Amino acid sequence: MRVILFILTIGIIIGCGNSKTAEVQPQSPTATQTTTTSAEPTEREKRDMARAQSKEDMVARLMERYMEFPATQEQKDEKKIIDFAVANELDMQRTDSGLYYMYFPTGRGKKLKLGDAIRVQYTGYFLDGKVLESTLNSGGPASLSVGSTIKGWNEMLLRMNMGDKAKVIIPSHLAYGSKGQGETIPPDTPLFFDIEVMGWVKDKMKDLQKEAQAQEGGDIIEG
Repeated sequence: MRVILFILTIGIIIGCGNSKTAEVQPQSPTATQTTTTSAEPTEREKRDMARAQSKEDMVARLMERYMEFPATQEQKDEKKIIDFAVANELDMQRTDSGLYYMYFPTGRGKKLKLGDAIRVQYTGYFLDGKVLESTLNSGGPASLSVGSTIKGWNEMLLRMNMGDKAKVIIPSHLAYGSKGQGETIPPDTPLFFDIEVMGWVKDKMKDLQKEAQAQEGGDIIEG
């Protein structure tokens, strides 16, 4: 009887030991881990990410000169200009004078210089989006001489070649200053312009002379 009990006890101990061993036996990592692979972004997603990064870089660069509480008029203008550029996603450069611009060269024409008589297509805006004036609504390009306009225009035109386009935001001290212009432009008003240099005035004059000759049979006066 004692022998039988002894054998049963040994069997129970061995059985319990095997059970515990089974419980704590570690599983293979490959059996429990789920393999995940991240999909490569599509070309469109890559472009979207690049645009987002470019916008972040643009905003960060513009905001370097941002003043939350400007003191001088130039600082107040610059705050308005930066707000406008960021809101409209305009990746603008700044000159030492405080002029902000985006330049779209064509590579087709000669560089402009002081005194050049040119024809320009433009639209001017206040920074609230209201149109100031536009040659598109007044019979076509305006004729002017480089150096005879407001300071901001003169500075921008001297950076351009014939055929080029630009977007430019002009602070008030480079526009109409503290006096403004009559009832049209209030004092201390920064302005935004779309500009395109269309041609030389002398070329337009020749075209007009050719038209006159065709109609009247006159001689063309060469300039």
